[in-house]
Amino acid sequence: MAAWDKLEAETPKAYAAFEAYYLLPVRERSIDLAHARANGRQMVSGRRAPPAWFRWSAAYDWVARSAAYDSYLAEQDRLLWEERRRAMREREWERGDALHDLVAQALPSATQFIHAQRQFIPGRNGTPDREVITMSFDVTGLSKVSLDASKLQRLSTGEPTERQELSGAALDAILARELARVANGGQAGDVGEAAGDADAQTDIPF
Repeated sequence: MAAWDKLEAETPKAYAAFEAYYLLPVRERSIDLAHARANGRQMVSGRRAPPAWFRWSAAYDWVARSAAYDSYLAEQDRLLWEERRRAMREREWERGDALHDLVAQALPSATQFIHAQRQFIPGRNGTPDREVITMSFDVTGLSKVSLDASKLQRLSTGEPTERQELSGAALDAILARELARVANGGQAGDVGEAAGDADAQTDIPF
């Protein structure tokens, strides 16, 4: 039995008065306002509830029973939002997984992110001609997807999003090196040290 349920000693009239009282918003709750609302009226200054309402309030502990009702509502609200937060964390984790999968699927197609430019430099004073190949890595999109995925999953587990987090040029550089590795058949890339959206050059004797 809840504290705000009808007590055995309460008459139907006394309990109806209590209902009018405890169902009021906490900040508005008063016996006089409860009586006015129960009778379909607005609160009028100076108009008081009948003495019986005040006797019932004291005899049946309206204040404590109403506080128990308020606590119940607060707990229900807490449980509701806890469930919503749990569902949101699940969705964020799943989205993070999906984004990580997207990056993983893109890596084998690394050549799509590599742009090569060739330049021939004539040799001088007996030195051989050279062919300079400039490899540009366009990894901004992949790095952003990977970063967003990491943030989503860290947020979903309550972890700080800035601790030991790679972003910007540092994250782009790691992805660029991975793209170069994949493009070279899993070997260390011959495309030099790459940084996000930067060029790496390799000189090849001609």
